[in-house]
Formats: sequence, C-alpha cells, structure tokens
Amino acid sequence: QSGERMSNGMIRVVVVALLWLHCGAVKKLGPAPALSADDWDRWASFVLDNHSCHMYVLIMLTSMFALRCQEACMLNAEDIRLDSNPPFLVVKAEVGKGKSAGNVPIMPEQVELSRSWIRDGVSRQRQRKVNQHGTVKLVPDNFRVPSRGRLFPSRTQYKGKTNKNDFLGYHGVWAAVVKLFKAYQIAEPEKTLPWDRIRTHSGRATKITLLMGEGVSLSMSMRCARHAPDSVRTHLRYGRLTSTHVYNCLLKERARLNTTMTKIEAPISHPGTSSTFTGLEGCTLKDLVAWKENGHLTSDEFEKAKAQLPCFLSFPVDSNTLIT
Repeated sequence: QSGERMSNGMIRVVVVALLWLHCGAVKKLGPAPALSADDWDRWASFVLDNHSCHMYVLIMLTSMFALRCQEACMLNAEDIRLDSNPPFLVVKAEVGKGKSAGNVPIMPEQVELSRSWIRDGVSRQRQRKVNQHGTVKLVPDNFRVPSRGRLFPSRTQYKGKTNKNDFLGYHGVWAAVVKLFKAYQIAEPEKTLPWDRIRTHSGRATKITLLMGEGVSLSMSMRCARHAPDSVRTHLRYGRLTSTHVYNCLLKERARLNTTMTKIEAPISHPGTSSTFTGLEGCTLKDLVAWKENGHLTSDEFEKAKAQLPCFLSFPVDSNTLIT
C-alpha cells in the first residue's frame, strides 16, 4: 500500500508540473541574442570594468572563436597554437557539456591580442570594501594567460567540498553573466533595450552572425562553428541577421564589383604584344545580363563591360534583351 501511495503521489506531481509548464509558468528563454560588433565591445568593456579580468578574457574568447562557454572554460594554454602556420585554436574532444572538437583559425589581429594577454596580461584597479564601515581601498586585479595548463583553473575546495573538475565551472560563469547584465541594464538602459538578456552563449551567436553578415559561405561558417554537416538548420538559427547586416553585405559586394569595373575601364596592355587584359576573360553576355537583372550592375556598368567582350566590340547588342 505504501508503494501504491508513493506511485500515485509521483503521478500527481508529474501532472501538476506538466500543467504548470503548459500554462506558461516558466518562460522559455529562446535563442541567445547576438550583438553587433560595437555593442559587443561595449558589453565586454562593462564586464572588464565591473567584474574581473579573467571573466573579461573568457567571454572575449567565446566571441573571438565562436566557443561555447564550457569550451572556453576547459581551454588549456597548449591549445592556443600561435606559432603554427596558420595559427589556430584547438578545441579538444574532452568530456564536457556541449563540446564539439575541431580547430578554429586565429586571425592576425587575434594573434596580436592573444600575445598581449600572454605577455602583459589584463589588469585593472578595483575598489574593495575592507570593513563593515564601508572603507574601501584599491586592489590590483591581474590576469595573465598561463604558459601551460588550464586557462581558467578552479578552486581546489569550495565551501568545504573538493572540486571534481580542475577548470572553472559553467554555472558560476552563467550566474555572473546574469548578474552583470542586470547591472548593465541599469547603467545603460537605452543600449540594452533590444535584448531581454545577454547569455553565456551570446558570444558564439555574435561571432556566427558576424560571419554570415560578412557574406562568408555557409560551409565556411559551419566549419568555424564546428557544426556537423547535417546541422544546417541549427547553424542557420544562430544567425540573427537583420536588414543592417544585409545592407552592409550588399555595399561590400557593390564595392567589389566597382573595383572590377575599374579594371574594365582601364585595360592592362602587355608589353610587346597587342593583347590587353580586361578581367572579363571567360565571361559571356548571358553572365552580364544576369548580373544586371540581379542588381549587381548598373546600366552604365553593363554597357562598359559589354564593350570589352571581344565578340561584341564591332556590333552593338540591346542590353535589355536576354540572350539564351
């Protein structure tokens, strides 16, 4: 009878819990927000000024290399291969929450920043209360990337218990980020309006969104994020692309095409020969018409490009006619 009462009690608990969730008592967080490059710089600076140097470096690593928070917590100094050609970061296949192994390239500006963290570290002077009367004093806060071992080692003991892991725990970082964002909302209410919450996953979402906004191909951005080939849908959900991203990408594409048109306007002559290089070798009129219809070429650019095609130098063709 006691076993039957226990099973009936468990059933009631499960039913109440399901009704509670169905009624919306627990709000789903949804995907982590992605920030623009300027917004991320402001958020990272706020973390540096209001928390600690090692927390600043940790969240910067998530945005620099599209790392999950747990992956950043578990990094070793030996994983940063700055002397390789090209430099790369190793994400090992260790046992951990949400990890995917792979190598992430380290770009030149990131190499310079990483070397400064290793050589000089990150430092700040912080105010600390020293007694119950509110007396404060300046305390130096320094973090330097170690030459070996974990980048973010954990305490040996916490609240009388021995830590099982030798790296900083994810839950401690998560709690710190939640608390920091609440303070950030108070300090910068206008700048934080677009987001309900900045999370530990926001650095990864920001990096992937910036890659997509730059026009990086899907295969390349998935490789950088270390998503499996069959996880295209998951990867696309990371991209919080806005009309601003699309606008900036189109501007860059137009600038690239204008550079090509500049080459067309001034063909390169080879000394000792009568041939010239226009940059349109291999192109057909059908290609130019398609580019014009898709908005990549203006009418003037189309006419200049068409004039450089060898088969149309001597007789004109209507630019509005599609040749198949």
